[in-house]
Amino acid sequence: MGDVFSFEALRDEVRRLERQGEDGVPPLLDALIQGALQARASDLHLECHKEDIRIKYRIDGVLRPVVSLSKTLQTNFIARLKIVSRVMSFKKREPQDGRIEVQFNGQTVTLRSAFLPTLHGESVTLRLPDESKRAFEIETLGLSAGLDAQLLRLIGALQGTLLLTGPSSSGKTTTIYAILKRLVQTHGDRVNILTIEDPIEAELEGVSQTQLDPVGGLTYASGLRAILRQDPNVIVVGEIRDDETAHIAIQAGLTGHLVISTVHSGRAAGVFTRLLNMGIEPFLIASSVSGVIAQRLVRCICEECTAPYEAPAHELESLGLAEGNSLPSFKGKGCARCNGTGYFGRIGIFELLLCSEPLKESILRKSPTQVIQDMAVRAGMKTLRDDLREKISSGLTTLEEAISLALTE
Repeated sequence: MGDVFSFEALRDEVRRLERQGEDGVPPLLDALIQGALQARASDLHLECHKEDIRIKYRIDGVLRPVVSLSKTLQTNFIARLKIVSRVMSFKKREPQDGRIEVQFNGQTVTLRSAFLPTLHGESVTLRLPDESKRAFEIETLGLSAGLDAQLLRLIGALQGTLLLTGPSSSGKTTTIYAILKRLVQTHGDRVNILTIEDPIEAELEGVSQTQLDPVGGLTYASGLRAILRQDPNVIVVGEIRDDETAHIAIQAGLTGHLVISTVHSGRAAGVFTRLLNMGIEPFLIASSVSGVIAQRLVRCICEECTAPYEAPAHELESLGLAEGNSLPSFKGKGCARCNGTGYFGRIGIFELLLCSEPLKESILRKSPTQVIQDMAVRAGMKTLRDDLREKISSGLTTLEEAISLALTE
């Protein structure tokens, strides 16, 4: 299919292999997986419908239809997926998870597979590693120079609680891994870093990583208690989902550890309300939490087809710009490199809320989220919308992406 991925070439190859019937299933699966890797897809979806099987790739966060397969291939195709995933092929009425190892560009790549029974057959999703992010460098996340320096000072203290928030697939794990890699580079064997994750996205040198196993009794809460008995310096909890985990994590941040975790909330200031709703005492939150990072991912404009773009008034208004104001903006025209989309890759947008003394006093008073947000902005915090505006004017992303995020303040 060449150096530049082509949907048309992949579809031609799929049709050729489809005509081979059962014998074409193994190479057909290989072609679809190799195509997904070439296309930089984060996920490959197989959906069983009444009349056909539909294959889709998620590329730069957007789901794109690839090809429809004949329904006659369904049984053999899913059976082949189960064999290479090393799961039970006879189990068709319960979810299963597996792993697939394939060769790509001379390296072994591991894909996570998930099988789910549906009305017309099993739905299968393959999660592909994002090789562009495997370096896990803070400098490549998309942090502005000011935020970069603030984050490094925050983690340099090796104590307190750093929380990340944002929707699913907004890059939180990548940010955490980049922080851990920097800590290993800075401190080497002088720090003991332990994590409990669900799942472990990538293996990190110098970090002891533990996989969550609720069936076996290893939950976030029980795993966190066990980690605290391992004399850690840095603790990562994949997600604070419940009151018990929240209490243990916040307490750990008070006792000389650097605790890093994620909490679901719309923006950085909302994390404090979320913790209060979990029953955490305000004085514990104010004493333990040193900072909160909120983040999103936006698609980058393709560098090979970018061009200036005159944004209409309604698009500018969506970013809070009054009539008459302007914002330098750009857009991708669409080319072979980006498969006509105008986008290639993604970058993070961030806001970093630092817990100053006045803000801690506001937390102690259980102030509403908006009050904390306004206080942080007055203290100099750049909001997600501010960071987005900068990336639009720098030609990194588009107003279209900004509108799709629907950020409000």
